[in-house]
Amino acid sequence: MMWMDNTKPELLDVSDTIKSVLRNLGSKQHVLMRIEHADLITKRILEEIRTSEFLCADLTGERPSVYYEVGYAHAIGKRVILYRKKDTRIHLI
Repeated sequence: MMWMDNTKPELLDVSDTIKSVLRNLGSKQHVLMRIEHADLITKRILEEIRTSEFLCADLTGERPSVYYEVGYAHAIGKRVILYRKKDTRIHLI
């Protein structure tokens, strides 16, 4: 789960690195499916979260959709690995 923006190549670098690490670990599941959704959380995204063993979420960019997806994953008991670019502001409750 992450912010995707074609004008920010560093985001693609992050997703490519995670894909590579998971492949090297022998992951047989979907690896960082890129689902464009224009700020709408679709049934497909929720299903991908629901059926995943664990998830990785990039909090860089303070994207509301990513926060929502992380919250959903936590609510249904999924393991979520959270990361962010150094000095990224984190919203706390």
